[in-house]
Amino acid sequence: MAQSSSNEIKRTGSNDLEDERGVDVAQIQAQLRMSVPERVRTMVAIANTKIAMQEAAKNQSVVD
Repeated sequence: MAQSSSNEIKRTGSNDLEDERGVDVAQIQAQLRMSVPERVRTMVAIANTKIAMQEAAKNQSVVD
């Protein structure tokens, strides 16, 4: 079997949605189609959501 190049995405499974590491290939491809400012805005929104969820979980554990 021929060896694939290092920048080729190796996909597994029948639906080809993830690579061999479990990374969502479709999500990465969608992000690469965005402009840099769009990508930054998306990443900031995700980070802020994660921070809010962590704070909510921390506050909930204090209440319990």
